Amino acid sequence: METYCISNEFNVIDIESFTLWAKHRNLEVKISPTDDSVVILPIGEYWHAKDEEAFLLQELSAHLEDSQVAILYTAEMDASTMGHALLVNSKGETRKVSLIEAAEQMRIQLQH
Repeated sequence: METYCISNEFNVIDIESFTLWAKHRNLEVKISPTDDSVVILPIGEYWHAKDEEAFLLQELSAHLEDSQVAILYTAEMDASTMGHALLVNSKGETRKVSLIEAAEQMRIQLQH
């Protein structure tokens, strides 16, 4: 099973420190030329090991500017493709959302 990922754009406290952390985690940082927001991508095709997920999110949280939320999108390729969004805010609060379940909830809302 492989996990692929990209993030949303978010702002960090110190781009240089964040970039060093990301390199240590095998992540590539793309910096927006207009507002210094960043996007992270895995180096190669793999994002992270599932057993490291909590550590990764907590470490990422420490780099976020106040009131920022980072969203890491994943897709697991096996017998059925499953997608999730891993969210972390600047306070270290995390959430995992199934993209399939979120899409189904939107379909239900459209029917009402």
